Formats: sequence, structure tokens, C-alpha cells
Amino acid sequence: MADLSPHRALWLCASRIMLRFRSKIPPPDASEVLEIGVGWQIASFEIILKFETPMPKAKFRPFDLSADARLLTSPGLIGWIAVAIAAAILAFQLLAPPPIGLADNGDFAKITGRFNLYPSEVSLSDSAFRYVTLHYDLSPDNHIETGHHSSEVLLIEAALWLNRVVSRPGVFDLRTMGIVHAALFLLAFALFATLVSGLRVRVQISLLALAVLVFCDVTFSAYYNSFYLDAGAFVFQTLSIVMLLRATMRRRPGDTYLAIAFCLLLVTVKSQHALLAVPLTMFLVWQRHGLWPRHGILASVLAAAFVVGTGAYSLVEGNPSGYTSPCLFNIIFAKLLPTARDSSAELASLGLDHSFLRYAEMDAYMDRSPMRDPRWVQSFVAKTSFGRLCSFYLAHPGRAFQVARLSLGEAARGRPAEIGNYDRSAGHPPYAQSNGFSIWSRARRALLSRFLWAYPLIFAISLCIIAYKCPAGAAALLLMGLIEFGLGAMTDALEVTRHLFLFNTIWDVTLFAAVCALAVGRPGPSQAGTLDPAELVATE
Repeated sequence: MADLSPHRALWLCASRIMLRFRSKIPPPDASEVLEIGVGWQIASFEIILKFETPMPKAKFRPFDLSADARLLTSPGLIGWIAVAIAAAILAFQLLAPPPIGLADNGDFAKITGRFNLYPSEVSLSDSAFRYVTLHYDLSPDNHIETGHHSSEVLLIEAALWLNRVVSRPGVFDLRTMGIVHAALFLLAFALFATLVSGLRVRVQISLLALAVLVFCDVTFSAYYNSFYLDAGAFVFQTLSIVMLLRATMRRRPGDTYLAIAFCLLLVTVKSQHALLAVPLTMFLVWQRHGLWPRHGILASVLAAAFVVGTGAYSLVEGNPSGYTSPCLFNIIFAKLLPTARDSSAELASLGLDHSFLRYAEMDAYMDRSPMRDPRWVQSFVAKTSFGRLCSFYLAHPGRAFQVARLSLGEAARGRPAEIGNYDRSAGHPPYAQSNGFSIWSRARRALLSRFLWAYPLIFAISLCIIAYKCPAGAAALLLMGLIEFGLGAMTDALEVTRHLFLFNTIWDVTLFAAVCALAVGRPGPSQAGTLDPAELVATE
């Protein structure tokens, strides 16, 4: 018995006891009792030493690649409590009377027509922009093919399946879309909770509470009860970021495949977000050794090609021909010309003559807009383009800065002021917005609207903090923010706040990630050369 290892002795002692019990062998004599007792003492003593012996101190890298997978498989009790709180908040906002959502600005038809959905007659009149329409008629007579392609259709299919259970035939309840969007967000929240489950209790509670405060804000949840593609973009972006972080920490192929799948859904949800394939691809290649430990170069190249190819397809085929022409008209005539010192010179730089001056301060959707004439539109896009617009910005950086500053001021609002949150039956006035669960958005708006310079400053500081822990993540977030701001702020003049929704979410995610890096960036209270088991496991 003395020659056996303690674990072997413990197993042998237990086996002897069970064998005697099952075989009804007479009780052991004194020597056997002594032998069994010594085995138990040796095994117990080794177990005690294992937990009391100081372990070598290691360097902490909470955003690096080597966390112990055993600490990242379950959110734990605190995590599940946080998920339950987030679910309760979202359920109260989206389902409890009066439910909140985001009124249709005319974009819903791009995606609802192919599913035979049309606003019900009860709530159709005078509801655009003003009120949320909760019920839609579901009939083949409403079928329209608009030429728009989006991964959001997968979520609508899921909502239609759920609608068969909770709604009467022929009627689609918009709140089923809210349930689907919220469920995906809660999935991302639960996955994030697993990543912080190994931290000290105080740090874990603080980070999860901050996540609930920020990402359960009405700024985000109002989109869930809607057909805006921004809702799908937000949940797919959140899932992509969490799964990429999870894949680099756990180094499991399943996490990597899911991360790539969510990246594909993100770049195909809306053509505006197709260029996000560039920073996502950069991250996949940069972190190739963590995502694919065995075949890093080959696997990362294949994954990058897949993401880039999918993004290119979404950019080219995501919208019907001519869909972006109104945006070009708006940025020129509704934003550039009204603020220009020499309107004729700017028109010439854009390839247009002085005869176009009469369209200044006009947008493409006015009744008197020339954009309603297909022949005029054809001649317009033949003379100017987004390429000319980019050249104009490069040649006139002062004007580009002026447009960016104006757009940044609109982005600071956080929520589109011209779109209501309530159904007409709730009794609120047109364009009314919910103030429930808006602590984060109100504080954010109060700071950024007053100190606009804080927008880029906080973003830059947050990126520097993240870069110290994970340079690839900081670079990806920087490119994502620049792409979303460039497309949302510099290429259109209407509903800029809503078009910059994903830019604002990237800003929030970057700030939150920086807080996480600061919160877990130092070792725990055990400074005497031991490794605190409540901290994330150190690198190899």
C-alpha cells in the first residue's frame, strides 16, 4: 500500500470497502483496517496540500488566448441572475402594456413584402414615423419583391414560426420579432457572462451590472419591436464580438465556427455593414494562432476569404439598382449646399453645373423632388457619384470636417427624435418616446451633446486601453467605428442619428471593453506568489 500513489490508494480503499459490502465478506482484521486507514490519510493529505501549496505567480492577460476552458463553460450563479434580470427588463419593455418599439419610416416594406406582411387597416392611417404598428395582416395579396437581400430574413422566419403559436391566423404580432431579437441578445449576454465567471465576485457583479445598464437601455431595446435591419445588425454584431473573444480564450473549433457564422450574418444583414468584413477579416488573420492552433495560416486565409467574399456579395447584390441614389442627392443638396460658402464651385467639384442650385435644401422624398423622375435620376447619377463625393472630401478636408462635426452632433442624440416608440392605442401623442430604462442613454446624451470633443476622445482612450491587452481587438474596433461613421455620416443627410446607430453601439462596446480591461487587468488580492482561483487563468 505504501508503494501506491495516494490517488491509487484512495481508489483501492474504496474498492475494497464496496467489494466487501456487496460480497458479504467478513469484516476486516486489525492489519487490514490499519492499511485502509493509512491509505485514506495519505490521499487526504495530498488533496489538502494541493490547495494550500502556493502556485507560481503568472502574468495576467484577461483578453488573451489561454484561459482555462473549465472556467468558461457556464455563467455561474451570478451570471444566471444577471441574465434573468436582463430578460425581465426586456420583457417589461417589449411585452408589458404599453409595449415599446420603433415606428416605421417607410423602410419596413423592403423586407416585409416578401413575407406577405402589411400594416393592419386599424393602425395604418397616419402612423408612419408617429406610432408603432403592432399588428400586420398576413396575406398572399400583400406579397412584394423589392430586391433587398438580408440575413434578417432568418429572424423573420423564426418570428413567423413563433407567431403561429401566439397569434390568431392571418395576423402577425410585431412583438414576436421583439422576442426573437431579445433572445439572441440574451444569448450573447449569457456567453459574455461565461467569460467573466472566473473573476472575483465583486468584479463579476460590477461588470454584469454595467452590461445590463448599458445594453438593456431603451436605445437598443426599442429596435427589437421593429423590422429595421439595425436590430439584426446589433444582435449579430454583439454575438460576433462575444464569440470571437470566446474563441480566442477557449481555443475550441466549435467557438471559432460559430464566431465566423455570426460574422457572416453581420456583413449580410445590410449592405451598409458589408464593409465590416474588412476589420473582421483582419482580426481573424491577426489572431489565427489562437483561433486555429494547428492550421493557423491556412484556416485564417480560408475564413478571411469566405467573410470578404460574403461581404462583397452583400455590397453588390444586397440592394436593388439605384437604391443609393437618394442618399447621394440628400448629402449634396440637403447638407453640402446649405452650408457651402460657394455653392457653384462645390457643385462643379461634384460634376454638376449651376442649374442644380435650385434643388438646394431639398431632399429626395419631397413631393417636388426631381428624384421622382427616372430620367432625371439617370442623368444625375451619370454626372456625379459617391466616388466624386469622396474626391471632394479629400480635396476639401475643411468641408469634410464640417460635415463630420454636424453628423457627430446628431449622433450624440443617441435616439432618433423623429420616430415614436408607442402604439396609437397607448394614448401617447405622436412621436412620443419612452424614458423607461434610459439612464445610460440620457447620461450619454447629456455629456456628448455638451462636449462633442468627448466623443472621439473617449473612443481613443478606450482603444488605447484595449490595445494594451489585445491589439487585434482594438484595431478591429477602430476600423469598425470609422467605417460605420464614414458611411452613416458622410454619405447621407436624413435620419443620421438612426444611420449611426451601429457606430454608437461600437462606441459603447469599446468603452465597455476598456472598463473590463481595467477591471481585470491586475492580479487579485493574493500577492504572495499564489494564483487566485477567482481570477482568469494565466497564459501558458
